[in-house]
Amino acid sequence: MRSLLLAIDRAKRFILFQAALLLIVIGAFVIGALIMPIRALLQGWPSVEQARLVIHKSTKFYIKLLEWLGLITVEIKGFEHAKLNSGMILIANHSSLLDIVFFLSIFPNCSCIAKKGLLYFSPYALIIRWAGYAASAGGNEIVEQANSELQNNRPFVIFPEGTRKSHSSQKHGAQEVKFKRGAAALVLKSKAPVVPVIFKYSPPVLGKNRRWRDAPDRICQVNIEFFPAIYFHQVQTDKWIQRREITKKLEDFFGSN
Repeated sequence: MRSLLLAIDRAKRFILFQAALLLIVIGAFVIGALIMPIRALLQGWPSVEQARLVIHKSTKFYIKLLEWLGLITVEIKGFEHAKLNSGMILIANHSSLLDIVFFLSIFPNCSCIAKKGLLYFSPYALIIRWAGYAASAGGNEIVEQANSELQNNRPFVIFPEGTRKSHSSQKHGAQEVKFKRGAAALVLKSKAPVVPVIFKYSPPVLGKNRRWRDAPDRICQVNIEFFPAIYFHQVQTDKWIQRREITKKLEDFFGSN
């Protein structure tokens, strides 16, 4: 009987998990292809802030739905370190595809880097364009786009690892962390405070090397911790040396937390 109940529970979680994944894909397409165009016809062309507010409310509802379905529980610590609608750089580890969904649900007007491939032939293409998220063009162009967001007091999200990190590569205690230097370039350009954010999922969900159909076998506990802002004071030295030093400090911070 116990094994039967466990099998039924796993089947239920699998169905709910797949339905939740399908919902976010369909929801993004519906908002981008139907809701925003209808709003534009009835109330005029929406601003970036208005489009992002729609995304914020939608993702907030989605996270609440995941909790209601019993798929996740969420604990947020240190949120007092993050001020809403201020020009700060939110630097986070990248453990799951849900990371950015959490950011969008927490901050009404934050921006982020969208993979260039998502701008074409994806269900997220239209919603990304409505919201005006920065496209990952690389080089100075993306730094300029991100700096513009920060100067307009919009939080900007960066995952400096560049890709999701597999759960198997995460060890207890100190761990090796390698960041790309684009985050450091933005810090130097914008002079904005850096708020580190660490995501932890137990069990892991939607991480690297995990298939979409790999549903967690139990409720996923999501822990999101915001740390005090870090201010990097610029000195009169070579910018490449400064980028390397800032990147190293961030790697050390995330590697020890």
